[in-house]
Amino acid sequence: MQREHPTQWPTPSYGSAADKFGSRLEAIGVIATIALLKSSSAPGVWRGWWCHLRGEPGFDTLLPRMSGNLTSQFPELVSVDDYLEGERHSEIKHEYSGGVVTAMAGASREHELVAMNLASSIHGHLRGKGCRTFKSDMKLHTEVIGSDIFYYPDIMVACEPDDDSRYFVRKPKLIIEILSDNVMRDRVEKFLVYQRISSLEEYAVVSQHPERAEVTVYRRADGWEPGETHRTGDFTLRSIGLMLRVEDLYLA
Repeated sequence: MQREHPTQWPTPSYGSAADKFGSRLEAIGVIATIALLKSSSAPGVWRGWWCHLRGEPGFDTLLPRMSGNLTSQFPELVSVDDYLEGERHSEIKHEYSGGVVTAMAGASREHELVAMNLASSIHGHLRGKGCRTFKSDMKLHTEVIGSDIFYYPDIMVACEPDDDSRYFVRKPKLIIEILSDNVMRDRVEKFLVYQRISSLEEYAVVSQHPERAEVTVYRRADGWEPGETHRTGDFTLRSIGLMLRVEDLYLA
């Protein structure tokens, strides 16, 4: 039976990768997004990512959307309290960007296999060491230029004793995203938001497809420069002192 929702969320739009990325940037605000890009802790990061991402599908449509009419109409904004209450009763998950609520699509079998293998390895490694491992049912709460953001990262590790909210994490040490078909979102939008979280030491993105196996790791200690990429063999999550094999992530 369908549960009653205290808030009627806006109907999600499932357009192209560029459309979805652009609409979420608009939710944060064009000015805030440009400020975010320019305020990166390492000046070379944006220039490097600009060159790296120009080849991504839909990237040529990104700047026109970012530099569009600042007075464009936005949907009615949802408060943080209403969003959190709505998520407690909703049968599907939603992410939140500055008052705009967006429904999340379901995951593929390949995505879930990689997520389970990663989460189980990390959880076993950290058991009893004072850190918690979370899968995609736990929200991350952060802010971008005063706007509240709630994501559902695929995997998070949190180690701060005072990061004890029941429904979200604020101080992750490690975040891992398994790439969806909308690679722009994980490689650009989330990368830019995550690197501003002061507690975050490491961010990894992982392909969900075994025929295109790939793990890329970005680190605060390296200035968030385009990270080291592994397609076979061992890779290390330095933030938690764990070495894994790329091939093992895709084993059923």
